[in-house]
Parts: sequence; C-alpha cells; structure tokens
Amino acid sequence: MGRSLEPFCKLVSVDLEGLEFVVVPPGAVFADYEISIDDEAQERLGIERAEEAVVYVIVTLAEKGATPTANLLGPVVANRRTYEAAQVIQHGSSYLVATPLGSGASMPVSSCP
Repeated sequence: MGRSLEPFCKLVSVDLEGLEFVVVPPGAVFADYEISIDDEAQERLGIERAEEAVVYVIVTLAEKGATPTANLLGPVVANRRTYEAAQVIQHGSSYLVATPLGSGASMPVSSCP
C-alpha cells in the first residue's frame, strides 16, 4: 500500500480503455469555487437532487518543477447514483482552463471513490 493520496484521484472511463484524468474535488483546493449545473446537464446525467451530484476539476500535471493547474472552467459533474459523468462548461464565468494549484509540489493520486 502506498501513502495517502487524498484529495487527488483518477477518474477512469469504463467505456474507453486507457482514458483517465487526474481530478480533485474543487473545494479541497479552491475554497470559494462555485458552479452552475444547467437543466440540460442535470437531465442528461439523471440528477434529480443536489445530493446526487459530485463535482471534480481536471488537474494537469506539469513537467517537473512547474505548477500543476486545474480546469475550473470545465468541471466534471457526476451522478453518485448512476456514475454517469460529463464536463459542464461554466459559460459566462471568469474561471480559467488552467488555474495554478499552488506550490507545485508533487501530488499523489489515488482512485476516485
């Protein structure tokens, strides 16, 4: 067993072998982050109640010594009940595709719950 890897994890596709992303719950690294999930996305994902939605942001791991970034403009929203997920673009927001995560220290990664 390796060391604790929270809050970072891998989001892995069950349909496309080898498709995976390093993600993090945005509140773990961006305290004031808020998103809007439009009706179309809620319907497509089968989200009926707010408690069913889980939000992750995709992390881009940079070359050694560079700061990793998070895509706050296009968070991944998943339905806890069905495991369906989709990227939900935050139209009209000031969020960036590549927001620095901080010190740039290496960040361990585990599987998403």
